[in-house]
Amino acid sequence: MFKKLFSKKYRVHWLVVFGAVLLVGSGAAWWCKLSVRPEHVFWKTIEQSLATSGVALSSTMTQGEASLEQHMQFSLGADNRALSQTTLRQGGTVVVTDVMGTLGADYTRYAHIQTERTDAQGGPLDLSKVINVWAKSENQGATSPLLSQTVLGLTSPLGSMPVPIGDLNPTQRQGLIKQIRSEGVYEPSFKDVKKESKNGRLYYTYEVKLQTIPYVHLVKEFAKQIGLHDLEQIDPNDYQGDPLTVQITVDVRARQITEVYVPATDFRQKFNSYDVRVATPVPTESITAAELQQRLNQLQ
Repeated sequence: MFKKLFSKKYRVHWLVVFGAVLLVGSGAAWWCKLSVRPEHVFWKTIEQSLATSGVALSSTMTQGEASLEQHMQFSLGADNRALSQTTLRQGGTVVVTDVMGTLGADYTRYAHIQTERTDAQGGPLDLSKVINVWAKSENQGATSPLLSQTVLGLTSPLGSMPVPIGDLNPTQRQGLIKQIRSEGVYEPSFKDVKKESKNGRLYYTYEVKLQTIPYVHLVKEFAKQIGLHDLEQIDPNDYQGDPLTVQITVDVRARQITEVYVPATDFRQKFNSYDVRVATPVPTESITAAELQQRLNQLQ
């Protein structure tokens, strides 16, 4: 039997098998090396962001004694919905506001108010009529203002998401990728990528220059593709200016953005989870926004 295995005929057979194994092994090693190249990871992350049904993110910003902390989540698809919680601190005042956006309406409530103000008798303000009371604002258009602002990032200091996040079909996705490449929206420095490992995962941090006019053009086209009309009247040429430098951190294996930092404004945004739907139910009881405002005015 052993003579047969090592005969000339079988030696050729084993050489072929061994060569095939080497070829497959070298191919796998080549692919592993290619898959973690900074340039490859960056563009795959951009592409994957356009095939994402939703994201949960948080951001912080401090200016003097005032600080803003915001947690946002949106999900797109069969049930378009956005949820936001904002905490504003200034001196001894803390205000926590929740907002939920659906296609038909926005709902707002004050989840917490801490203030040093007093009533006419010098006692603490009675906030029972405004705390945890949902106010409903009917949408005149087809889209919730909160949903549009969250998906497009219109309320952030950056003015938009640094990289659009949405669930586009393959044709739409490839169209935007072509636009990004041809117009030079992003100029990442691949040679200066910061690499670090945390909890067994590899992360790259890129310093990226956003070209203002192509960037606004991209966001406008993205909004159109996902059916949001907030940017239709915007002329990208009105945003002529120097490139904006941002730092984008990416989970290398997941091809997902984990953090964005804008040095010029000390704005930091963290991306906490992807493709998780907004689970908070739509409020079943609410008052009008005008009535809530009236209750707030009565506190003065």
